[in-house]
Amino acid sequence: MEYKKLILFDIDGTLIRHVGESLFSERLRYGAKRAYGIEVSDTDVSNFRGSVDKDTAWSIIHSSGISYDFFESKFDEFSRAMYDFLVKYSKNTVLYQKIDDAEKLARTLRDTPGVALGLLTGNVKTIGIWKLEHAKLGDIFTFGIFGDTANDRFELAKMVPHEAQIFFHHSFRPDETYVLGDTIYDVRCAKSIGA
Repeated sequence: MEYKKLILFDIDGTLIRHVGESLFSERLRYGAKRAYGIEVSDTDVSNFRGSVDKDTAWSIIHSSGISYDFFESKFDEFSRAMYDFLVKYSKNTVLYQKIDDAEKLARTLRDTPGVALGLLTGNVKTIGIWKLEHAKLGDIFTFGIFGDTANDRFELAKMVPHEAQIFFHHSFRPDETYVLGDTIYDVRCAKSIGA
């Protein structure tokens, strides 16, 4: 296929909205206890808007005195524990709903010739994909760059040209790349790569 545009969606607040309890602190505490054997206190989620999950976790967990190497070595286990928490909790309740207009746009773009579609999100991959499936959007995206592969949004954005070229077998220029999101952080990460 001959591509003309690469369009990347953020997940939270862009494709889906949270409903019911936040559970951010609860799932983080659960993950920290299971993976690192530490207790962490309630966290103000607003301090971490626009952050990638890995950076958010380290910002909270490092005060316990563990080394970054230990944090890194157990991060997959930590992510898996948070995923398990969401799966278990969602058996009895809906946690995320799709944003109807965003779904319509994403499906239209997916079916538009010349458009390469993907995700650019701070969520770790297992949780990002789970959120989309939970909100009935799991069939739209086959490509994504996730928050377990970088330490901040700018590092994440820098991965776009290389990862997209590998997946789509096409080199996208910055002026062919678009990032759709709901916060200033999405705008900043897009601008950082000329998108």
